[in-house]
Amino acid sequence: VAKGDMLFFLADGGIASCHDLATGELKWRERLGGNYFASPILVGDVIYAVSREGMVVCLAPTAKFEVLGRSQLGELTYNTPAVANGSLYFRSYSQLFRLPSKSVK
Repeated sequence: VAKGDMLFFLADGGIASCHDLATGELKWRERLGGNYFASPILVGDVIYAVSREGMVVCLAPTAKFEVLGRSQLGELTYNTPAVANGSLYFRSYSQLFRLPSKSVK
């Protein structure tokens, strides 16, 4: 995920990192916990990453590591969140969650 002059990565093993887009310089690397298959997405000023275990981790897209929040879907998922009609959607194995937001476009 790119934001401004930064590029954010998330490895399957739950390691998130931020790099300078022009130089590739590492700004930070942190373990989020869990295993990741779904792609992280950027919505407004929040990066959403969903672990296979159903943990949604919200990160600030900044040069300093900051977790904005965590929330549990309650079951396994392998799905990338979707954005449509002013809402953020999360799908687990048996449920679809809709999070309406003014910042979702």
